[in-house]
Amino acid sequence: MTAPDADRAAGTLPDDAARIDSSLRQSLAQGHYANAGTSEDIASPQSREEAVRVSNAGVQRVEILAGNVDYLTITAFFHPDEAGDAIAAAIHMIRHAGALILDMRDNGGGSPDTMALIASYCFDRAGIPLAEITPRSGEAQHYVTASGIVDRDGKPPVYVLTSAHTWSGGEGLAYILQEHHRAEIIGETTVGAALELERYIVSPSRSCCV
Repeated sequence: MTAPDADRAAGTLPDDAARIDSSLRQSLAQGHYANAGTSEDIASPQSREEAVRVSNAGVQRVEILAGNVDYLTITAFFHPDEAGDAIAAAIHMIRHAGALILDMRDNGGGSPDTMALIASYCFDRAGIPLAEITPRSGEAQHYVTASGIVDRDGKPPVYVLTSAHTWSGGEGLAYILQEHHRAEIIGETTVGAALELERYIVSPSRSCCV
């Protein structure tokens, strides 16, 4: 995962956020968003369900390679109730892996709960702290390795593939596994967007994350 540059590391992120907030509020006051979409433009539950179905809940490829090296590609983190069965089935197929290649090169992120769920399969026990997300308001959210899952295994080496198209939770998973010495990260510098985002509809065809 890419570290912030020197200026951001020095503490300019709050200044950036304040500048963006000011710009958005000014544009709103000037009526630039008068034609923004309404709640009717938000994707319906049926379209969400279809997205889960056609993408196999983000689980795109499972393969057993030569030398008992197993390969798993996940392109999105849908919610655990949407993706849990597909992930469990994929992990069960490669449960005897001597090593695991986890391909996050086209992962656009998604649910942090699913990010934590996938990470849980790489550890031998539940309750291991993985991450903490502190929202702008409200209490911090803590993520730990999940309980009640089968086929978890903390022994085989894990290699996470990343690219310039690895976003958000995909970056977060790579970082978590690296920090816990459970994976070696291989590939390109990632986007640098491992943040909790909230989506707002601004037109029928466009949306914005803040």
